[in-house]
Amino acid sequence: ALPIAEFFELGANVGVWTVLMNKANPQARVHAFEPNPATYALLARNIKQNNCSSVRLNCAAVSDTEGQLNFQVPGNAAIFGRVAPIGEGVDLEGRFSNANSFMVPSIRLSDYCKAQSITGIYFLKIDIEGHELAALRGIEPYLSQRRIKAIYMETIKENHDRMGTNYSELLRFISDCGYRFYTIAKDDSLDSQV
Repeated sequence: ALPIAEFFELGANVGVWTVLMNKANPQARVHAFEPNPATYALLARNIKQNNCSSVRLNCAAVSDTEGQLNFQVPGNAAIFGRVAPIGEGVDLEGRFSNANSFMVPSIRLSDYCKAQSITGIYFLKIDIEGHELAALRGIEPYLSQRRIKAIYMETIKENHDRMGTNYSELLRFISDCGYRFYTIAKDDSLDSQV
C-alpha cells in the first residue's frame, strides 16, 4: 500500500488552507498548528463545521526548541499574532507596540513527526510572521534528506525586520538544504528564482 500523504500547515489561523487541503485530498492527513488559543478555537470550529476528517489540530508554535515561547497578539487584530522577537526587531508600523503577550507551547516538527511515525511530508505550508527559519531548523533532518516534497511559504522581508531575524539567512538555509525558492507572480505563475 502507498503511504498516506501528510500535509502540514504552520500558522493555520482559522484553517482556510487546512480545510482546502482536506477537501482536495480526503485520503491525506492534515496536521495544522496554531499557537494562539483564541484563533485555535476558531480553527477547531471551522474544521468541525466543514466536516473535515483526517485533520490533527495542534495548539502550539513550531520552532527549533520544545517548551514555551512568548507569543504576541496585536490589540486590534486578535486572530493574528507572532512568536515574540528574541532580538531587536524593527516595527516601524507599530503593529505589535501594544500587543498582548502570553506563553504558548512550542514543538520541533522533527520530534512531532517521529512521535507520529511520519517519515515524509508531501506538502508544507508556512505562514508564521518571521519565525520561519526557526521552524525549518526544527525539521532540518527532513529538509536535508529531501523528505519534504513541496514547501509553500508566505514570507516577506519586513516580517523578518520586525522580528530581528535575517531574511537572507532563511533563503540561504533553504538553498543549503537543496531546495529552490521561487516567488509567485501576480498572475499566479512562478516568477524568478530567489
